[in-house]
Order: sequence, then C-alpha cells, then structure tokens
Amino acid sequence: MPENVFQKILSELKPELPFLLGIADGDGRVVACTEPSRIAGNLPEAVAFFGAQRDAGAFGNYTFRRLNRNVTENYAVFAEQTGDAARLACGITALAIEKSKALFNTPDQRSTFIKKILLENVSPEWIHARAREMRIRSDALRAVFLVRARERWEATGIALLQQMFPNEARDFVVSISDNEVAIVKEIHSSENSEALLLAKQISSTISDSLNLHHTVGVSNIVLHLSDLPRALEEAQCAVSIGRVFGSEPSVIHFEELGIGRLICQLPPELCQRFLSEVFHNGAEDVLDAETLSTVQALFESSLNVSEAARRLFIHRNTLVYRLEKIRKLTGLDLREFDHAIVFQIALMIKRRLETC
Repeated sequence: MPENVFQKILSELKPELPFLLGIADGDGRVVACTEPSRIAGNLPEAVAFFGAQRDAGAFGNYTFRRLNRNVTENYAVFAEQTGDAARLACGITALAIEKSKALFNTPDQRSTFIKKILLENVSPEWIHARAREMRIRSDALRAVFLVRARERWEATGIALLQQMFPNEARDFVVSISDNEVAIVKEIHSSENSEALLLAKQISSTISDSLNLHHTVGVSNIVLHLSDLPRALEEAQCAVSIGRVFGSEPSVIHFEELGIGRLICQLPPELCQRFLSEVFHNGAEDVLDAETLSTVQALFESSLNVSEAARRLFIHRNTLVYRLEKIRKLTGLDLREFDHAIVFQIALMIKRRLETC
C-alpha cells in the first residue's frame, strides 16, 4: 500500500485524536503522521519495538501496534502517548489500514500497475517502492509474451490465459489493445529456451481452445520491472517483423529476427528509396509468384543452382533461364553472394512496407 494512503487515513482521523498518531517502518522511519513535520524523521522507539518481535506494546512514551504482516509490509501504528486511549486508537487505525489494504492490493490492482509500467505510465523512481507495497518482486527474470490476434480479444480468451498463469503475484495477463494481450511471466533461467517453450504452450492452448488466428511475440529476458517497456516493444516488434520473412509463424522470438531487427528501425522513406534503386524501371514486376518461389529455393539451397532446381522439380537450365531474367531486369546475379544479399534485403524491405 502506498505510504500516501497511510497519510490520507491519518489525516481523516486527526480531528478526532487528542494526541499524535503516526506510522513507522521497520527501520524506525516515520512514513505518515498526523503531524506532517514528523514525516521522514526517525523514531528510535519504533526500532526497539520491531526488535522486540511483539505485535503491540509501549516503548518509552509511545504505544505501538504492528500491522498484520499477511497483508502489508513491516509497518506499525504508533501513538505519542501511553494508556488505554492510545492502545485503542492504534488498534482501530491498524484495523482500518488492514481493511483498506485488502481492498487495495487485489489482482486487478496489481495487473493495472504492471500495465502502467508496460505503457510507461509510471515514474521509474516510483516502481520499486510501489512494487514492494504490492508484494511484487522488482528484481526477477521476466519475459513478455505479446499475443496478437486478427480478431478482437473476448473476455473468455483473456480468462483462459489467466487460468494458464494463476500465480497472481508473479505472472500477469494484461490487455494492451483490442487485439493484443501481454503476458508478463517470471522465468527461472536467463536462457531463451524456457521462454520459447512457454510461448509454444500459449500458442497451442489458444489454437486448441479458442481457434483464434494469432501470433505470439517473445521478448528477451529482462531483470527488472523498469525494463518491461523495452521487453513489450521487443515482443511487438517480433510479431510485426515476423511477417517480413515471407511467412507468419505462430511463435517468433525477438532474438530470431536477425537483420529484420535493423530493417524494422529504418525510416519508410529510406526503404522506399532503396527499393527504387534495386527495382528500377519497373523491375519490380519480376516479383511474381514463380520468381519468388525460385529465389526462395535458391536461398534455401545456399545459392546452389543444381540443388535449387531439384527442390523446385525443374530442369537446371530452366532455373538458369529464370535467374538470367532477374539479372537483366535488376542487374543482380543471384548466383553471386553479394548480389543475393542485396536482393534478399530488398524483398524483406518490400514485405515490411506492405505489412506495417
């Protein structure tokens, strides 16, 4: 629970109290008080109280009541007075805070917090303190899985993903847009193999239970909650750029994008200029289905013409004829490695402009 919520509760109680009331943490720091000038000050008596491992008691001129550790961090209510009235005030205040905490720290609240981090609507300086209040680990290995569907996500689909990841303190299912859902999942290993396996399980469950056309983008592993916006961007990029490679796999990892990660960041104007230089004077017309399948077979055969012809079930001379046609139109001989690289990059850029 944020400490400003503590302060709000005490401010409401202040008119009814004849003495000072506050809340201190386990280090003796005053985090909220009916006398605001005392906030951030140190209270040695609170340190002694926590050290005694008691739930309530008087130390010096102060009365203390520890908050329920099942629903909050290490805090105690204190009154600058001893006696029955002080004990009653501390007890009632502790109960009010614990009830507020139970309402505040719900799974929906935690998911909302994670969504704000993903969308960079939370100040980085506030993330650690807020996460601690909500009992979310700030430092943990996590991956972001972005599931993009062609259709709108229904509540039943999101509920299905939540059932897959029921640990509401470690794993979060967050709606990003009408057709995008992000899953923030703690990972045991920094190796990407675990994340890829999870992504395949997510995809399989969606296909089997929802029959939803989708793609799962997987980010690299991040180490802190503040890294989640970058991870979401990587997962989104994986989904978007995965189509650049001529197919749309159901699962793609950001790390597998290769040169696509660079193409993703090129300005559209620069991409268009590059295409006009490669496919000049209408040479782009060469890119019919037959030509594209020929080029793909050649690339998959490591530019070995005989092997490519075998894959295509055509005579070697037929393949050579097609390659010569491409060379005359573009000036690129795809049997030459450097020329083949230029042509492949041009195809990827063309695909990117068509799909993004």
